[in-house]
Amino acid sequence: MNTILQLSGQYNSCKESIKKLIKDINMQLNKKRVFQLGAKCIDLRKLKYIDSNLSVVIFAYIKSLQNMSKISSGDEYKILPPDFEPLKIHLLKNNFCSLWQEDCHVDINGTIIKISEYKNAKQGVESVLSDFYPMFSGLQMREDDIYQFAQYLSEVINNCFQHGNSDTVYFSGQFFPTKHELDVTMLNFGTTFKDNIKLYIDDMRCISWAFQFGTTTSNSLGLGMYSFLTLIKKYNAEIVILSDNEIYTNENGCEKDEIHPDVYFGGTLINIKFKLNEYNIIKKY
Repeated sequence: MNTILQLSGQYNSCKESIKKLIKDINMQLNKKRVFQLGAKCIDLRKLKYIDSNLSVVIFAYIKSLQNMSKISSGDEYKILPPDFEPLKIHLLKNNFCSLWQEDCHVDINGTIIKISEYKNAKQGVESVLSDFYPMFSGLQMREDDIYQFAQYLSEVINNCFQHGNSDTVYFSGQFFPTKHELDVTMLNFGTTFKDNIKLYIDDMRCISWAFQFGTTTSNSLGLGMYSFLTLIKKYNAEIVILSDNEIYTNENGCEKDEIHPDVYFGGTLINIKFKLNEYNIIKKY
C-alpha cells in the first residue's frame, strides 16, 4: 500500500503552526507517488495533537483526494487514525472519524463545532446561525453582534462560492474553556485572493487590500470584508488568513501582510481566535 501522507507531532492555531501544517501536507502530496495507481494510505498514527478546529484542514485535503480518486482511477484511501487515544477520541467527536467510516460520538461537553462541508452559500448561512448563536450567547456576546458576525461570516462563505469558484467550503470550531478561547477555521480550494485581485493592484499583498474600506473589484469581491474585519477587531480576536503564498495576520492590533515563498495554499484558509476572560466571557474593546 502506497503511503502518500504521514503526519506526526503537534499542530495548533497559531500562524507558524498553520504554515507548518500546510507545508508538511504539500511536501508529501506533491511527490509523484500520489498519482501512482493502487490503494493509498493516510497515516496519522504518530499525530499527537491538533486543535479540533484545525483538524478540518487535514480533513479537507483527504476529502479532496478522495473526490479526485472517484473521478479518475477509483482508488480507495485507507485512513490510519492516531494511536494517541485522547486525540482519537476527540476526532470521534468532531466528525473527522467519518473519513474512516465510523459514527461520530456525542460531545457531552458541548465545546465542539463539528467539521462541516458546505456545498452552497445557503447551507453555510444556516449552519453558521445554528452553530454560533448558542455558543456566542453562552459567552455573553451581544445578540446584535452575534447576528452581525453570522451575517459577515456568511458573506465570506458566499464569496468562496461566488468569487472563489469553490465547490465546497469546509468549516469547524472549538471552544477551549481552560485556554479561554474560541477558535474557528474555514477553508476552500477555490480561486485565491491574488488571482481575484492582481488585475486591480500592483502590490503582491492582496488580502489587506480586500480589507480596506471601499475597495472592491468589478465582480464585487471585497464587499463585506471590511465590516467582517471591523467586527473581529471589536472583540479583540486574532485572525490568520493564508491564500496562495500570502499570509495575513491581525494580532493584538498589529496587522501584517507577508509573502512567504516557502508555502503555498491553493485556495483560502481563515483561522479566527476569540480571546475570552477568566470567566469565559468574550472580550471586547
